[in-house]
Amino acid sequence: MTPSIRRASPGDITAITALGDRVVTDTYAALTPPGYVDALLATYWTAAAFAATLASPGDHLLVALDGDGVCGMAEAHQADAESATLWKLYVAAHQQGRGLGRRLIDAIRAELIPTTLWLRTEYLSANARAAGFYTAQGFKFERNEVEWIGQTPVKYTYVRRRL
Repeated sequence: MTPSIRRASPGDITAITALGDRVVTDTYAALTPPGYVDALLATYWTAAAFAATLASPGDHLLVALDGDGVCGMAEAHQADAESATLWKLYVAAHQQGRGLGRRLIDAIRAELIPTTLWLRTEYLSANARAAGFYTAQGFKFERNEVEWIGQTPVKYTYVRRRL
């Protein structure tokens, strides 16, 4: 079944957080220091965080649905008239490699104001799958930054794509 994509509603929040429990752990557990995944989920994948996104006029939250429910999501923020930041783009394992990530980016793009020139995002530099995906979608390198989590450096890669 080809997943459908639509704007998220308050009724989707529980399913989005459940998706986060799976995809965040799968994506980051092997790449990050202990506690990173738990902190990410507790900060950015809560019902309150998604309710705030839905209530904010500059934020966009989309879900992808298949026969099993929410199988993907994208969250973006319209930073200004010319740029937006893609904060989250996640696809359940059983839908990866089927074009859903690209479709979610296209759907987010359609939500942005017409004057938007740039879509930016970041990913863990150690995440080779994310690097390959964003390169294939036309994103170009901007910079790297390091965040210290305890005694462990975590390197992020920032990229952008002209729309």
